[in-house]
Amino acid sequence: MSLDGNQLRDAVDAWLRASEADDFEALSALVAADAVFLAPGRSPVEGRAAWAATREPRPGGIHFHCDLQQVTAYGDAGHAWGEVALVIPAADGAPEVRVEGHTLWLFRKDAAGKWLMAREARMLAPGRLGGAV
Repeated sequence: MSLDGNQLRDAVDAWLRASEADDFEALSALVAADAVFLAPGRSPVEGRAAWAATREPRPGGIHFHCDLQQVTAYGDAGHAWGEVALVIPAADGAPEVRVEGHTLWLFRKDAAGKWLMAREARMLAPGRLGGAV
C-alpha cells in the first residue's frame, strides 16, 4: 500500500475507533467543514456544524461494529466502505435502536495533508443481518 493509502487507512481506523467509542470530539476532528451525510429517508446533513447539531447525548452509549471491506486512496481523495452494525441501547424510555447495512465514506486531504471525511452515505436498515454487534 502507498504512503497515501497507509495514511488514509490510519484515518479510516481513527474514524472507526471514534465511532466505536462514541467519541464526538475525535469524530468532529476527522470531519471536513463542508462534509455531507446521507441516510435513507432523511434530508442530507450538510456541513460539520449541521452534523454536530444532529448529535444527541447517548446515556447508554452505543455498540458499533464495522467489517471494513475496502480502503483506496487516489491522489488527494479516497474512499472506504464496510458492513456496519449499530445498536443504541434503550434509555430514558426510548426503545433500543438496531440497524445494519453498508456505509460508504469519501475522504479528501486538506491543505495540511490531513485526511478528512468529506461524504458519508449510510445504507442502514432496522433489523439484524447477522452482524457482530
